[in-house]
Amino acid sequence: MNPELYTKILDQGMDPATVTQQIDNFKNGFPFLKIIAPATPGHGIKVLNAEELKHFLEIYPKKASQKEIVKFVPASGAASRMFKDLFSFLEGDGDLEKSSFTKKFIQNIEKFAFYEDLDLYLRSQGSSIAASLASRDYKKIVAALLSEEGLGYGSLPKGLLRFHKYLNENRTPAHEHLIEGVHYAVGKGNTVKIHFTVSPEHEEKFNTEIESVLPGIQEATGLAFEISYSQQKKSTDTIAVTMDNEPFEEEDGSLLFRPAGHGALLENLNDIKADLIFIKNIDNVVPDRLKSTTKEYKMAIGGLLLEAQEKIFDAIRAMDQEITHQSVAQAAQVYHEVLGGKIPTTESGQSLEELA
Repeated sequence: MNPELYTKILDQGMDPATVTQQIDNFKNGFPFLKIIAPATPGHGIKVLNAEELKHFLEIYPKKASQKEIVKFVPASGAASRMFKDLFSFLEGDGDLEKSSFTKKFIQNIEKFAFYEDLDLYLRSQGSSIAASLASRDYKKIVAALLSEEGLGYGSLPKGLLRFHKYLNENRTPAHEHLIEGVHYAVGKGNTVKIHFTVSPEHEEKFNTEIESVLPGIQEATGLAFEISYSQQKKSTDTIAVTMDNEPFEEEDGSLLFRPAGHGALLENLNDIKADLIFIKNIDNVVPDRLKSTTKEYKMAIGGLLLEAQEKIFDAIRAMDQEITHQSVAQAAQVYHEVLGGKIPTTESGQSLEELA
């Protein structure tokens, strides 16, 4: 690697060895994941029966009240892809018949949670949605929704769009995650801790949105909230390459790196100290009428995991105190029955599973 390229990689905050490996993967292909067998019920997938579901639902609230619980929400995803057809419509001649997507959008405009915000903006400009529909100025409506001068939905992250419409309010996904946290993420100190990973340019807007709705939620529930943020680390980016698999350079000579996928957030996740972390993407939320199923199974999963944590800690403490046939058998049983691990045979040919 030439010194200039090496310096540019360091300036990005990347490890040159990592970038070299990335380029090699582009050139030679990516290594296959070694798969032992498909995950099926009983083999990698645990299916809760009615009795187990009831048990975990009962134990979760008490256990959670003594634990650090965090809701981890990847929230940097942009909404631009959601509106690609509307952007195409803006670039056209405004004929609604040429865009079936935009036609359906316009026909159902009143059903969207952002309808009131959109109408309020158009009224501030001396128009309205009704007036624009009457004059068939559909571009004005779409532009008001997407442009920075209007609602700016074309450049906002998904977490800040009005998603769900209620009688008394219209919620963004960020707002919905606060509500959802009340249902199953109450931990030690009667506190709901939620961590959002956001793009640096949008953190202030997330903070503004959450500060506008959080006081009402706290007053209604009596719960405390701790909201924190982090950004996807630049060191997890992937270098962009040309068709010849050489590093792609911008016009100013700098290297082009692209943000990696959600796997890059493992470092952010690792920075969080908690007993239990629920992970849920920003736009994977449902309105209140559907939340009961989410609550039930999140609590059940939480109960299962916290009970597993206790059994793991008990086994570790037993092994720390003394390595005996009994403590090894206990550890083997937890590893096999609780974690679903496969225990290899020892050099003597004896299976540790048999000890359990």
